[in-house]
Amino acid sequence: MLRHVAKHRSVATENVQSVFDVNYALLKEEGIELLIFDVDDTLGGYHDRIPRNVIVFLKDLAQTFRIGVLSNCKPDRKKYLVKTLSGIPAYVSSFSNKPSIKGFTDIVKHYDVASKNTAMVGDRIGMDLWGAHRARIGRRIVVEPYSSRRAGRRAPLYYRAIRKTENYLLRGRKKK
Repeated sequence: MLRHVAKHRSVATENVQSVFDVNYALLKEEGIELLIFDVDDTLGGYHDRIPRNVIVFLKDLAQTFRIGVLSNCKPDRKKYLVKTLSGIPAYVSSFSNKPSIKGFTDIVKHYDVASKNTAMVGDRIGMDLWGAHRARIGRRIVVEPYSSRRAGRRAPLYYRAIRKTENYLLRGRKKK
């Protein structure tokens, strides 16, 4: 997979600090209708609860965009996500084989939106953005891991090492 990331340097179309730093007004102008978010280390710490301010933020975004949440979590974590996001019209897909395109295409089909009019926001280039790239998602935005910016449970060392390698391979991409 890392070989593919190095070969396809356009996997990430944009780099930002957090989900709060994405230029959503520009995405709307460009025709983006659907936002798909990774959960762990994107919306909150690794396997942590989603912070209240993020939930409020997603509710606000749901006034303008359709919202999808994609995680490679276990069924009990999916139940938590569905319950936590119940006040938000968000479609939650839990697909254990990310970066397979199935989870991405399920959300796109659920909303009947063209993949080119969809944006994926995640912290892992080789998982979140690579799957979105393969599913032909129009915009693929990588954020700094939540746990590296705020308090929160950190991803296991293995995942942090892979993330560093992915970022090294894509070094030189401008931050927007």
